Amino acid sequence: MNRIVVFGAGSVGRGFIGQIFAEAGWRVTFVDLESRLVQALNTGSYRHVTLSDEGVEETTITGVDAIDGRDTAAVASAVASADFLATSVGAANLRHIAPTMAEGLRLRISERRGPVDILLAENLHGVGGEMRSLLADALGDDADAVLAQVGTLETSIGRMIPVPNEQRREHEPGWVAVEPYRELPLDVAASRAPLPDVPELVGRTDVPFAFYSDRKLYLHNLGHCLTAYLGELLGEDEIAEAIRRPQIHRIVQTVMATAAAALSLEYGEPLASVQANADDLLRRFHNRALHDTVERVGRDPQRKLAEGDRFLGALALAARHGLARPITVAVAVGADKLLGSVPADQRDSELDRIRSVVAHHGGEDQLAVFDEALSALRTSPDLERLALLLDP
Repeated sequence: MNRIVVFGAGSVGRGFIGQIFAEAGWRVTFVDLESRLVQALNTGSYRHVTLSDEGVEETTITGVDAIDGRDTAAVASAVASADFLATSVGAANLRHIAPTMAEGLRLRISERRGPVDILLAENLHGVGGEMRSLLADALGDDADAVLAQVGTLETSIGRMIPVPNEQRREHEPGWVAVEPYRELPLDVAASRAPLPDVPELVGRTDVPFAFYSDRKLYLHNLGHCLTAYLGELLGEDEIAEAIRRPQIHRIVQTVMATAAAALSLEYGEPLASVQANADDLLRRFHNRALHDTVERVGRDPQRKLAEGDRFLGALALAARHGLARPITVAVAVGADKLLGSVPADQRDSELDRIRSVVAHHGGEDQLAVFDEALSALRTSPDLERLALLLDP
């Protein structure tokens, strides 16, 4: 039986990677630091629940085990003998797992076990290069020889997985709930070994992987976050209730359609295909069973309003294709949230920063749209006025 070693047994590790590989007949070995979770997974199975408005589907994922990440010798041995590797630890934690992974890879190459790929289920653009750099530092003089046989495959994690509450984690550490969506695009061009026969893995050679990472950021993440910020303005607590508000739905739908058109033009992907993904996302945002909160989706607005991230990155993309206006309105919504979250003495500098980016990509015309949209959100949010700004 083939075996995958997954660093990180959290929501994505158990809820997505572990599920699709186990259901494809693979043995799944998790590496984690949470002792109770490791103990629970070493029973050989965990409960996996799929939530939708159509009902609840519960299954038991079997053929799993786990290693405590502090047992570095056991982890390195597992890496050396694995048929495939994956990480879902959070990009900031890759530096902590790189040394042990490097030892396992060094051992693997010394035993002539052949090339291996690492599936990077991390929310970071360019994480493939980051992982290679961390491994190279840990491998030292062996870096070139080892990494020549190691692929670092970026992914686009689109499945929405609600975080279980503390009571659930305490009572049943292995339990995880997810939405039905199962597609997992990966950067097949970076592979060094044959791809696993797992139906959910999508590896295309006719479009650069940047299409999928940009689609996730500028379509999924932008639409999701915009829904959260508009929902908060109208007093909604959950994404599913927010997107059901007609005013919010109209604004989010228009912004996402614009992002879809820009992505189609940028990458040559048929518009119908990209728009179908946008429509599916809107449908998925309606999933009440997830109980996904506007607070969770909208947290850390400073990062989300960084240049290149979901708001300002989407603006740059849309502006290159003459489609900036609806995205400019979305940027104003994000800016309103950011300005309300930073200390008073930082608001002017943050506003100046965002206005500068808007002017750079859209000129004075888009700056005027931004200022008017921001004005519509001050004091008493006027979403009707905001919606009117979407059209020229």
